[in-house]
Amino acid sequence: MLDIHLLKHEHIVRKNKLIRFFRRDGNKFINKQLNKAIFGLINSLELLSNFTGQYFFTHPVQSKMYCLLPDLNVERGGNDSMESRKIYNEKAAELNKLVIDVEQKYSNYRNIVKKILYL
Repeated sequence: MLDIHLLKHEHIVRKNKLIRFFRRDGNKFINKQLNKAIFGLINSLELLSNFTGQYFFTHPVQSKMYCLLPDLNVERGGNDSMESRKIYNEKAAELNKLVIDVEQKYSNYRNIVKKILYL
């Protein structure tokens, strides 16, 4: 997603299932450190989900894919003005920050799982 700013429909479905799963009370961890880590990840995923819901639209050619602001991306038939490129690049940078945050939170969660659940 970082380089081409594309998202498959199936990835949206999987992400939403993960968020719903861990938001249910019965699926919370007993360990507070694990809960803190997973909810940090879930909160980051929700921020990413909110961003993609606002700035991603159906791909002009592939209906099961979504892309960042296709009207502002010349490669997807969008406008090639300086203003369009500026807005697109700003949103792409914002997207990259959100993705990096999710990756860091996931890594943190996995490390805690390995430490706490090590048998």
